[in-house]
Amino acid sequence: MTMQPNVQDDKQAQILDKLNQLKAKLKTTEHIKKDKQQLITLLNAEYQKLTTCRLEQLNIFEDQWNGYLTNQRQSRRTDAQRRREEMERLQQSEQSITKEKPRMATKIEMYNRILVFLDDANMIQILNDDDDDKFSTTMDTSVVVMPTDILDLFWSLDIPVPAVKSEIPLTKQVIQQRKEMAFSSSLP
Repeated sequence: MTMQPNVQDDKQAQILDKLNQLKAKLKTTEHIKKDKQQLITLLNAEYQKLTTCRLEQLNIFEDQWNGYLTNQRQSRRTDAQRRREEMERLQQSEQSITKEKPRMATKIEMYNRILVFLDDANMIQILNDDDDDKFSTTMDTSVVVMPTDILDLFWSLDIPVPAVKSEIPLTKQVIQQRKEMAFSSSLP
């Protein structure tokens, strides 16, 4: 990290002290026109020195700022290069992993897996099942809970997921029809 130069350095402090002395001298004493003109000339010279000193400091600030910007750009460039190389390594490793992945299940296999799941009553979790309710209404208020891998199969095959228990038989019929269509279209 760069150090910021002190704005009130010794050279500037000396010039400011001299300026204050000259201003005080100009205010306190009554001088003839020539002496007054000399004091004003001295004041102008001191102000000029102060201006030069401040311009030098400005140049120092600019040099330090430009150096800081150069360092930041370089470090950001190296960081970006490092991240780019890391991303390429990750992409290459992902590509090698995807090449080694087993083949994706066919649609018929996915249909079969869903049907097996829906046929097995032990695998389906039904909440708020009102079959045993003495006061059951005509509305089905049960909720079907399924594992996410089965839900993924429903979504990948674009089949509506049964939300209540009464929708399961209709869903089985839809899956069976689509399975038969997929099987007939796969035959030569």
